[in-house]
Amino acid sequence: MIVRKLWIACVAAAVLSVPVFLSSPVSASHASAIHPATGVGSCTLKGWNPNSDPSDAKDLPIGDRHQTYKPDDYNCTGAKFAAPGVEFAKFPQLHNFHVNNVQTARLVRSCQAGVCTQQKRAVWQPAQASNPLAPYFPPFTHFVILFRENHTFDDYLGDCATTIAAGCNGVVESTNHISQVPNLHTLAKQYALMDSYSTGTQPPSGPNHWWLFSAQSSSSSQQQSYPSATGTVFDRFLNGDTGPPGEGTNPCTAQTGTGTGSSPYTFSLNGDFYWMLNSGSGYRRNPATGNLEVLPLDRPGTSIPEELHYNEYTCSGQNIPDTTVANDYMNFVTANGLPAYNYVELFNDHPGTFQDIPTNDSATKQIVDFIMNNPAYKGNTLIVITEDDTQNGNNGPDHVSNTYRVPIVVVASPTYIKQHYISHVAYTTSNVLAAMPVGAVVMASVWELSAVQYLCHRLSRLMRSRLCTQRHICPISSSLICFS
Repeated sequence: MIVRKLWIACVAAAVLSVPVFLSSPVSASHASAIHPATGVGSCTLKGWNPNSDPSDAKDLPIGDRHQTYKPDDYNCTGAKFAAPGVEFAKFPQLHNFHVNNVQTARLVRSCQAGVCTQQKRAVWQPAQASNPLAPYFPPFTHFVILFRENHTFDDYLGDCATTIAAGCNGVVESTNHISQVPNLHTLAKQYALMDSYSTGTQPPSGPNHWWLFSAQSSSSSQQQSYPSATGTVFDRFLNGDTGPPGEGTNPCTAQTGTGTGSSPYTFSLNGDFYWMLNSGSGYRRNPATGNLEVLPLDRPGTSIPEELHYNEYTCSGQNIPDTTVANDYMNFVTANGLPAYNYVELFNDHPGTFQDIPTNDSATKQIVDFIMNNPAYKGNTLIVITEDDTQNGNNGPDHVSNTYRVPIVVVASPTYIKQHYISHVAYTTSNVLAAMPVGAVVMASVWELSAVQYLCHRLSRLMRSRLCTQRHICPISSSLICFS
């Protein structure tokens, strides 16, 4: 099992960009038998022939958007992937702000064969407590991840050195989609950009989505299985909720009955993510039965949906427009409030029949503006915009890493996060996972406490200088509730 330590940190960076060149991705039907090792043509989409696409594919309504190929089912014969971290060793690395932990014992909930008990176990905890109400703790209570599909940093932001800021590490490659993402440039300029960010693991998408859910992936296969040793974020979000008795492991089967309990954290999942799940596996373990299950459709004890457009491809082979996902998500927030954790997959910058990068780009900014213009959320929400993987540079190469480097823009209130800022530090998806307000709290019981503490400290260093002007007045935090 591939597991990378979570030396956690948070945000920083900013950008603006403008059009340059454009080239279409290479399909399997047009690729040569022997693929190049990396870059354009190295990982081609199986089963897609662009010559057979309807001319109005992007405008087809829901129900008429049948997707004949599997998402991210690539032919990478002959492709080579770099080892993790090697291509980023030359960039500034995350600091290890060592925290002294002590071993203690506490009661831990344990379930087996449907019976749950509290058992005393040895755990590590910080030797020093901290005050989560200190002024350098950002009051983030909402986390939003806007996950897009399969583009490298240079493919979208290769012109950043001239259009965003001198020193931004971008190169305009001959194949790119820079001209199609003006809104990403606008957001990067207004907020924060990281130009040395890498995905959790190599392509394809499935392992990288699972990395976001659990800081690991069991293989390089598209479909993944539940990591029994550590669980997922959904185990923590739904801790204590039994879920409907008819939940099961099939997202295409109607759930029956109602669950019991109450989720510690509200969440909303938007976009079809069950195609990444092996048959018979699940995204969480029901604490009442010990069984693996898909996620409950509604918030426990309510009729509030926690999943929108979650299985159209998995169950019906249908593609959903990004505008539909974005509008329905915003309507959900208007009706039910912004959950603590929000996963929104805007799929259609992905190569294939329904690729529509400009609309994907527009939907991204629409969601950001919707949240950041809302007085109830603009001061307490952290938004991360990124791509799930690179497709090995097939859609547009990257001069640093075709295996790992993708764009990432971080959005939050200027009170807490620097604006118009570019970070050159080699952050990864593990840092994004740790930056989740609820994730930083609940995942610490599974991974290193010192990682959570580093996150809190790093956040303090990235804040406005008026809040944190010198390292010595920003003491290392040592609390699992640094975002409460």
